[in-house]
Amino acid sequence: MATNKAETLIKQNPLEFYLRTLLYMMMSLVIRAVAFLPLLALLLFPRGSPWHYGALLCPALLLFFLLPLRFSFADALVQPAGRRFFDFQKALSFRRYGEKLGESMLHTLSVFKWGIPLAGVVGYSLYLVIRGTDGFTIWNSIEDLGRAATQSWCRVVNFFRNLFGNHVTLALEGGLQQGFILLLVVLGLCLLLLYWGVMRNSASRYIWAYASHTGLKPRGEIRRRLRNLRIKQLLCAVVNLAAWTPFLYYLYRTYVSAQANFKIIQDVTTLGVYLIAGAAPDLSFVNAMIGPLLLGFCTLYIPFLPLRRYMTAYFAVKRPGGEHALPANGRSSGAPLPVSQEPMDAEPLSAPAPPPPAVLDEAQLTEDSCAGKSEETVPVPPNVEPVHPAELYADSSLTEESRQHKPRSSQQGGDSRSFTME
Repeated sequence: MATNKAETLIKQNPLEFYLRTLLYMMMSLVIRAVAFLPLLALLLFPRGSPWHYGALLCPALLLFFLLPLRFSFADALVQPAGRRFFDFQKALSFRRYGEKLGESMLHTLSVFKWGIPLAGVVGYSLYLVIRGTDGFTIWNSIEDLGRAATQSWCRVVNFFRNLFGNHVTLALEGGLQQGFILLLVVLGLCLLLLYWGVMRNSASRYIWAYASHTGLKPRGEIRRRLRNLRIKQLLCAVVNLAAWTPFLYYLYRTYVSAQANFKIIQDVTTLGVYLIAGAAPDLSFVNAMIGPLLLGFCTLYIPFLPLRRYMTAYFAVKRPGGEHALPANGRSSGAPLPVSQEPMDAEPLSAPAPPPPAVLDEAQLTEDSCAGKSEETVPVPPNVEPVHPAELYADSSLTEESRQHKPRSSQQGGDSRSFTME
């Protein structure tokens, strides 16, 4: 209760709010590193040791510990209107654990279906390694793949050349280089497809937090807010990627450019040749690369993490024109007002103004009654009491002076009444 009281009284300045969010990001990275520690059992113990089963703790911790924490962070980041307080207790809370676990599982499945092609490529590669396929066999397979891809490309180009009257034939041999290029293109497309799935589902946890604050259904609110907005979501993801620019430029200048101290392409290629040949690789260049990589990661990647999270949460919750109408009292089940809502005062419903009472034509009414016409009902608004025709007739024959002392029965309730004529 003390945290809630502090949250209601304290409004942090933007710098403090950013630094607290950044501190949580660093804590979450440490938690993720601890969750991957059980994988060391595969390296520390010999093959066949029962301690290898300890590595199964890693996926268990990821699914049942880290994924629900991501929704706790979204719950702490989505703030009610006019409030700015990042609460560590809420960001690390397991309150409503079942709901967070269920939503995190649905989120994981939604992302995984976009990573099926990449999982197939990686799974087939692991199958070749576990099977013990000879390195030269893999090398020859890549060379045959490059040769077949080059020949197929030449056939397609020659077909269109002949179609437009150009009879110059394109003939290329192809080989190992083309095979590696084709593998890199396929791997890049698989990664791009996975990134598209991550982008499509990146706003889900923030919309879930918004829906939980307002008492709405999370899945329905996610569909409603993201409907027909995939292009805008893609633009938001592109802006999000811009925060990676300093770190990527640092990696390029450090490892790839001509002035780089490390020739990463040459070293990785040499490492691949050693692995394919089955020889012990030289990993000395990896140890030399760790220091600059950690320096760039801590100075150019981590400080921009809160900014990237803010942009995604802003698109999910504060999108103009996407606010959802709150219940009549402005909030649901005592939940605080969400970010995307302005305070609203519910106006009391007022009854519609009654229509003016019907005015009877005395001459026509007298003529109809004398002629002995059959009784006829005139349609009028519902929920009114019928008035006896004699009363209407008596009232209609009153003089203007007597009406001031004896108001008409149809005017007493302020409603127009149905009536019958004899």
